[in-house]
Amino acid sequence: MPHAKLSAENHNLDLYYELHGSGKTKIIFIMGLMTDGGAWFSQTSFFRDQPEYQCVSYDNRGCGRSSAPLTFKYTTTQMAKDALALIDHLKWTECDVV
Repeated sequence: MPHAKLSAENHNLDLYYELHGSGKTKIIFIMGLMTDGGAWFSQTSFFRDQPEYQCVSYDNRGCGRSSAPLTFKYTTTQMAKDALALIDHLKWTECDVV
């Protein structure tokens, strides 16, 4: 599955994500602190089989297959910026957030 190379603003993070489906309604599944996107497996499995949806889940920075900057303070503000950068990377103009 793909990785998003995020900008210097995101400390050149390599963010692992899984994209499912190709529908017009977009959903991003965001896990809590220090958790990878695999925790959304049941939900993404359901939505990927629905033709009207496209959904993405991802591993937070420092978790799973995403990079783990060692000299960076992890904050919820920065993690929100990571989510926005992934949405930009996917070229989504709007999405539902779970």
